[in-house]
Amino acid sequence: MTKVYSYKIHQDGGKFTVKAISEAAQADDGLEAESRYEIETKLRQAIKERGTPNLAVNHSQITPTMSLFFAAPAGMGGPVAAAGGSGGGGGGAGAAAAAPEPEPEPEEEEEGMDFDLFD
Repeated sequence: MTKVYSYKIHQDGGKFTVKAISEAAQADDGLEAESRYEIETKLRQAIKERGTPNLAVNHSQITPTMSLFFAAPAGMGGPVAAAGGSGGGGGGAGAAAAAPEPEPEPEEEEEGMDFDLFD
């Protein structure tokens, strides 16, 4: 099962502060760090500590102040695979392999199109 942890990250001077948005993220509300990299590392670690062993955490920065973390057991494919995309467990590759080859477009003949670039 994939959980979504959503946060608003506020920067004030040289300090970054987390405001939890989703219910799953409430335990991290108020977390602070000196850099964006450090805050994202702390959030990733906090999510892994709450999850199952081998938890895969993917991060996406939606806006300069909004970050989403997707956590799923490793090898499960995550939210993209669950939607049928190219992931480890969504079946996207099997569906693509079973799809028929597209028919080639017939070539059109160009009549009366004599064109000389150097005329």
